[in-house]
Amino acid sequence: MDMMRIVVWLIKAGLLGFGSLLALFVIFGLVRGHDVLASLSALALDRLPVQLGVEQVFPEPESLLVIWRGDIQDRDLDESSGLLASVQHPGVLWSVNDSGNAATLFALGTDGRALAQFPVAAPMQDWEALAGYQRDERSYLVIADVGDNLRWRRSVQLHVLAEPSDLTSSTTLIPTRSIEVTYPDGPRDCEAVAVAEDGSVAYLLSKRRVPNELYAVDLGVGDVVEARLVDTLASLPRPTEQDDREHDSVRFMHAPTGMSLRGSDLLVATYRHAYIYDLDNLQGVPLRLRLPAVIAREAITFGVAPNTAYTTRERNDASVADVYEINWSRQLVRAASAAGTANER
Repeated sequence: MDMMRIVVWLIKAGLLGFGSLLALFVIFGLVRGHDVLASLSALALDRLPVQLGVEQVFPEPESLLVIWRGDIQDRDLDESSGLLASVQHPGVLWSVNDSGNAATLFALGTDGRALAQFPVAAPMQDWEALAGYQRDERSYLVIADVGDNLRWRRSVQLHVLAEPSDLTSSTTLIPTRSIEVTYPDGPRDCEAVAVAEDGSVAYLLSKRRVPNELYAVDLGVGDVVEARLVDTLASLPRPTEQDDREHDSVRFMHAPTGMSLRGSDLLVATYRHAYIYDLDNLQGVPLRLRLPAVIAREAITFGVAPNTAYTTRERNDASVADVYEINWSRQLVRAASAAGTANER
């Protein structure tokens, strides 16, 4: 990461031409053991025009309340990229930073209050998600080191650790196991991970592929696992012509950045809104939860109470890092009108 920051500085300073940049990129990737050809291919595809979609109509809850709960007070948690509501500690959220930060697990209140920090004895390339499950009356956390913006990591990791029982301690946490995950057809960038409530399966949702792909990782079969493709989320919105007219950068505005699972309800957050899919019918139309238009929304989790969720965003420069609570009704559902969808974006 330090080398990459130096390269970025050289580019900004105008001291590095394209040829030198490409050579450094290739050398850096090969030294790290990455799939350079896959990365160059993916980056070339990113240069193609954005694939625009049409305005979609989704069912929405009759009652939806989104509450700003506060700012993340712990200034060490500036890039909250994973979020989990604790069952063991009511009113507590767990979170992690993404790449370029110390390997640390953070505990915060649902109002953003700083509660605790725990160093984690696990490698960190790009922690992008946090999930959890319960087994044998014990709670476990899963830190997902799955980010791959350049799409060149030959494998990614899931680190499983017991949930801390004492929030007044700062003991270093040691994973009970680390699972190396590969994809069947090359690297994928991923920021959205969820785990079945019994800890049997982890689900990884690709960020940049169209349509987005949902992979399953069987957690009980060993410490090196190849993910299997479950299905695609073809109904996740694509940028529209209106988006293209109104926003400077639209390529990834509907990309999935967080995920949570409760029963068969799969909650997926994008930079724009959140959607609830039926895991048993992923080609069905999801329920849409309209969220505030904020930048850098990176994480979401179901709350402990039914029909609740929490979402956070990264802090940019000196701005706040919001915590939002989401409450909705599942009893009454209406279809959003096309006009309403367009007017309320």
